[in-house]
Amino acid sequence: MPQSPEYELALLCSLILQPEILDSPDFKVVEADFHIPAHAEVFELLKTLWAAEEPIDANSITRALRDARRLDQVGGVPFLNRLFEATSSSADWQRSARILREKLISRMRQSLGRLYAQVQDFDLPIEILNLQKEIAEMEADTRPRPSIMDQWSALRFDPSKPPAAARVVFTLNGKPWSTNGNLSGLAGHIKSGKSGSMSGLLAATLPGDGDTLGFDSQNDRGQAVIHLDTEQSDNDHHRLLVNSLRRKGYATCPNWLLSFRITSVPTAKRLVELEALMREASTKFKGIHSVLIDGVADLMVRGPNDEQESIELVQKLQQLAIEYDTHIVAVLHWNPSKDFQKTRGHLGSQLERKAETNLALEMDDNNVTTIYCKTARSTHIPKSEGQRFRWSDEDGMHMSCDADTTVSPDRVFLLKALADQVFEGSKCLRYLDAVSAIGLAKGIGKHQATNLFTEINKGGFIKKNPLNKWELAA
Repeated sequence: MPQSPEYELALLCSLILQPEILDSPDFKVVEADFHIPAHAEVFELLKTLWAAEEPIDANSITRALRDARRLDQVGGVPFLNRLFEATSSSADWQRSARILREKLISRMRQSLGRLYAQVQDFDLPIEILNLQKEIAEMEADTRPRPSIMDQWSALRFDPSKPPAAARVVFTLNGKPWSTNGNLSGLAGHIKSGKSGSMSGLLAATLPGDGDTLGFDSQNDRGQAVIHLDTEQSDNDHHRLLVNSLRRKGYATCPNWLLSFRITSVPTAKRLVELEALMREASTKFKGIHSVLIDGVADLMVRGPNDEQESIELVQKLQQLAIEYDTHIVAVLHWNPSKDFQKTRGHLGSQLERKAETNLALEMDDNNVTTIYCKTARSTHIPKSEGQRFRWSDEDGMHMSCDADTTVSPDRVFLLKALADQVFEGSKCLRYLDAVSAIGLAKGIGKHQATNLFTEINKGGFIKKNPLNKWELAA
């Protein structure tokens, strides 16, 4: 019978010298690893003493065996003397444990052979099947584990193995802002033109010419474009897709353009089913061009303010972008607060940190929206170079437009009234004090107040005096 009494004894010695080994995640020895009954009994006793936070030494082991009336059964004092004498030398417990497990597997194989000899037909009894499974699991567990350096070898920087050049997925006004294997965010306030931007992105994936609100892309191979709408009604979703097709003169939808309104899909299933959809679409269309998620916060069960779920969602989207060599655009809202450009919750913060590009949508008082790069890893598109668009009643959708430099009479009246209010009574204010006063007067944040100060100044309603302070213009 395969066994190794000396290594069984060596392992027990190691545990007496270093009982903390029992708490090691790598320690997977069980009672069955010991072939000698006395060794197995002492092993179980050591575990009991350690779990009870009792000392492990000659006195405690002898006393516990004597109290349990098991001292004679394990070999009495002579056995314990041999055990304690052996602890004077340090032992390699990993080697001992490995040899014991190998001997146990050999004993189990012998048992398996005897069971096979008793089989009379081709149907293997459950006892044999279970033993086969147990042996396979033990053998897998005893294989030497590769080091972290070996496991991470494919992840290590190697100057002789540069990765494939990044593939541009979308551009804005001719500047690339999204590449394969990455994630980007698109954010703005309510009714600032997020759906219009999504329409432009979808239209950009179609061949041909048209007004795509500054977006452009190439999908010559007809790879899948996946669009998820988590927010809109059936009519709004249908109108969005029809308008996307109209931008390029299409009356029918290409089979690779996969747009789904998933408001009826249970929230807990949405991310799982998106992954399954990407797997199917990648196989059918030989790859995924892009994934556009209109309302990424609605993939969350606990909501965008849950930090852990936010981290896990963004991490999962990053993994999917890498796995399918595609780009994922996630649309979300800015907070409806004084903080003008803060995306919602922990989700917004996490997405901004991990995104390749964060596109911003900002609508002015003339209802003209500018889309630009708020932050970007490489290509930066400032607001002055962004794409402008506004709603067109004639076309029934958002269309590109030029910058509107004229100021309406109503706007002039508002700016003058605000200047009179802030600088009432020939008041002179420092710049920061003036911005703060505008913010208090309008109930807005610093960003918006700064923009209003700039407008008031450009309108000629205020001027800087010799003391470097601001006052009403004459």
